Amino acid sequence: MQNLAKTRSHVRALARFKPVKFACCINSCICYTGPYANLDECPNCKTSRLNESGRARRMFSYMPLIPRLRALMSNRTHATQLQYRADEHAKARRPGTTTDIFDRLHYRSLLGERVVVGDRTYPHNYFSDHRDIALGFATDGFAPFKKRKHTAWILLVFNYNLPPDQRFQKDNILCVGIIPGPKKPWDADSFIYPLVRELLELAVGVSTYDALSKRLFALRAYVITGFGDIPAVSMLMRMKGHNGLCPCRMCGILGIRIPDSRNKILYVPLSRRNHPTPTDVVEYCPEKLPLHSHDQFMAQAKAVESAPTEIQREELAKASGIKGIPLLSALGSLRFPQSFPYNFMHLVWENLILNLILFWSGHYKGMDKGQPYVLSPHIWELVGTTSATATRTIPSSFGTSIPNPAKDCSLFTSSTWFVWSLFIAPTILRGCFPKSCYYKHFCSLVRILNLCLQFEITEEDINEIELEIHKWVVDYEQYVRSFHCWKIES
Repeated sequence: MQNLAKTRSHVRALARFKPVKFACCINSCICYTGPYANLDECPNCKTSRLNESGRARRMFSYMPLIPRLRALMSNRTHATQLQYRADEHAKARRPGTTTDIFDRLHYRSLLGERVVVGDRTYPHNYFSDHRDIALGFATDGFAPFKKRKHTAWILLVFNYNLPPDQRFQKDNILCVGIIPGPKKPWDADSFIYPLVRELLELAVGVSTYDALSKRLFALRAYVITGFGDIPAVSMLMRMKGHNGLCPCRMCGILGIRIPDSRNKILYVPLSRRNHPTPTDVVEYCPEKLPLHSHDQFMAQAKAVESAPTEIQREELAKASGIKGIPLLSALGSLRFPQSFPYNFMHLVWENLILNLILFWSGHYKGMDKGQPYVLSPHIWELVGTTSATATRTIPSSFGTSIPNPAKDCSLFTSSTWFVWSLFIAPTILRGCFPKSCYYKHFCSLVRILNLCLQFEITEEDINEIELEIHKWVVDYEQYVRSFHCWKIES
């Protein structure tokens, strides 16, 4: 029997797949690719690229995408599964009903467009071949060690051609690399540069064996969406993010500061009528927010890039929230910002629900003293203990056990917030608030979330969700009072 090293070598030869290594900054500021390929030091932290021995101080391993997609198409079982987009879903599709990403406007609009790479327009349309693959791209930071502040950033590709019950299984998720850290990358585009080059090749087509037809064909794949939490997507889109003056990637709403405060955090209420500092917009209408279009986004990005001085560049970036042209814009299958929807898990379970808990328990940034939505301590403790014991009588198929939200919210995960919010809280919180409007407001949110989480969503459902969200946000601003001189009267 061959030793392990020879076995690994043989497997690599058969798979025709191996990682490609690139030098990167020791602080993970940049990867030495693209415009940085010939640099000897990091343009951000000024550290040397090489050590005393002339070797790269740190390496970034990129796991190529094309060989893996080729391998899938060359296997009869996997090639059959990859027909879901063009076969199973296309046959079952009902206009006016959304069951998958292929029912939505962005994908449908791509079907009639020619593929453009750089300045060249190709004769084929997006997804004109039934074997064309739809991909999603995601990234997020994580801490590999519990007691250390070091973070790494994983780069993932999802295969939407697989059936929905398979595409997000661990074995079907394609990791193309991990930015090693220890810090958030200064220029994430330099790390995804190898991926974008492969995606441009795939847009044109790469020769691949089709196990079903037993012939060679031009394999094409297109990324149609990118997602992650707000900091991660802001990094991919080259935006300032949620702390900027223009914090939203979907619209041009402007942030305002707390009056008479040294706190630099910006907030984005719809109504600014009672804010003491004059603002250009007195009130934003939720139905008529200044939404970004792709052309507008790219025009602002190009204006920032072409600014003659660094000061002017920063002023333009501050006004628009856009710091420059994102590398992903080279892919014609993406639209900015429409291809980068907000992540439901982070937006709702990890943020919205947690902030409501902080409001109700009186722990939201010291702003809740005397507010009518705060539960008395003994009632909140009772809510917590009842929540923790409630799962003893709930079937385990509904989710894991629920921690006590009155003791330590850090023990909650998105899945436990999901179970608590939808199945437990509507019953336990009934009659607990000093005013019934806060309970009704929460129940309205639960209804919205249940509508969003349906396996099938009709156009009527989408219209209702939109109207209900508008109403919920307006009611929120009426019900939640701020502090000092800035108050919204209910």
